[in-house]
Amino acid sequence: MLGSTPVETSGGDRGSIRSRLTYANVIATIALFVALGGVSYAAVQLAKNSVKAKQIAPNAVGSSEIKDGAVGPSELDSEGLAGVTGDKGPQGDKGPTGDKGLQGDPGPIGGLTKIVARMDNDGPTSSPSTGGAATPVATTGGTWTQAADELDEIIGRVTVTRPGAPCNFLSGAEFGGFSVALKLGGVQIAQASGQPGSGAATFDLVTGANPILLRPVLFPPATPTARALTLEISDTCSNSNVATLTDLELAVVGYR
Repeated sequence: MLGSTPVETSGGDRGSIRSRLTYANVIATIALFVALGGVSYAAVQLAKNSVKAKQIAPNAVGSSEIKDGAVGPSELDSEGLAGVTGDKGPQGDKGPTGDKGLQGDPGPIGGLTKIVARMDNDGPTSSPSTGGAATPVATTGGTWTQAADELDEIIGRVTVTRPGAPCNFLSGAEFGGFSVALKLGGVQIAQASGQPGSGAATFDLVTGANPILLRPVLFPPATPTARALTLEISDTCSNSNVATLTDLELAVVGYR
């Protein structure tokens, strides 16, 4: 009869395994399986884009968790792009002086005074040799339009070669000599007169009589008015002595 032979288990192997089991080894092995199981669970259970902002705790994601260039301006709202306004900086240094600008256009003539007309003679003009009558003096200028708000003053003088002596007075003449009459619209407004003498002399065109001699003044009209001046020369000598006007200087000054 065959006898059974018992299988012997190596008690030495089991003892060797038990001798290597420590608390740290057991905990490390359990942690490994848990970690592998959790990653597998997350990979299997979380769908793409399933984690939203509400699943992330505030301040849970910092700059160290974000890859450089992964988040651009389009992923940020306006508040995220705009920073806090900083304090006002110090005033900068004064800049260099700029280049000189271009010369401006001339301004209009001032409103207080201006010459509105001038008048000159075209050449010498003599009084009639018979005396008494007047000879028109050929002139240039002497016409203008006086504005409604403009006061005009006429300033003029003439240079005359006086009639020589003796000068026989015409009948009814108040004096013997010559006269230059300035007329506006045919009406005399000023004159220059003198006694017989030798050579030329200059006389002002004035209105009035000595000792009150004034320049003629035209007060502002109700509406703009056209003006025209004329000049005549005459003498009161009954003989052939005559007076000759050689020069005229006249200006009309407007005041506003």
